Amino acid sequence: MLNFYRDNQRMIHKVLLNQIAISALGLMVGFPVNALAYNFGLGEIPNLLAGIFTAAMYFFVLYDAFWEWGCKYISKKGDNVPTVKQAFLSAAFAYIPTLFFVFVYAVSFVAKLSIITPFKWILLLLCNGMHFGSMNFLLAFVPQSYSDGIQLIIFIVASLLAMLVCALGFKVGKSGKTMFAGYFHKKPDKEQY
Repeated sequence: MLNFYRDNQRMIHKVLLNQIAISALGLMVGFPVNALAYNFGLGEIPNLLAGIFTAAMYFFVLYDAFWEWGCKYISKKGDNVPTVKQAFLSAAFAYIPTLFFVFVYAVSFVAKLSIITPFKWILLLLCNGMHFGSMNFLLAFVPQSYSDGIQLIIFIVASLLAMLVCALGFKVGKSGKTMFAGYFHKKPDKEQY
C-alpha cells in the first residue's frame, strides 16, 4: 500500500487538492445563490444551476488531470505503465478521508447517534461543497425525516462518480482521444509522448 502511494502520490495529491479547492468554490457559489433564491423567492432552480455548475467544474478538473496523465502513456506497454484500474485506485486512495467520514456518517445515521451533525458538516464543508446547490435542490422536495438519508446517498454517489470520472479520463487520454472532440483539448500526437 505504501508502494502504491509512493508510485501515484502526484495524482493522489492532485485529487485531494482539487477536491478541497472546488468544494470551497462550491460553497462560495452555493451559499450566496441559496440566500438570493430564498430572499427573492426564486424557488429552487438557482440552487440546481449552481450545483450543476460546480459539480461539472469539479468533474471536468478531475477528468482533465487524469486525461493528461493517460496521455503520457499513449500506446506504451510494459510493467511501469499505469492501467485504468490503477487510475481508479489512485482516485479511491485520495478519497480515503472522504470515505472515512462517509462511513462514520453512515454508522451514525443507522445507529441514530447524535454525532451525525458534525460529520455531515465536515463532509459538506471539506469534501462535497461542490454538491451544495444540488443537495439544497433535492432536499427542498424531501421530508425532513429523510434528509439525512438522502445526504448520505448523495455523498456515496458523488464519491463513486468522481472515481469513475478519473478512470474514464485516464482511459480516454491513454487511447489518444479526447472526450470533447477537441473543444477543450488539443488532440495529442502519438509521437509527442
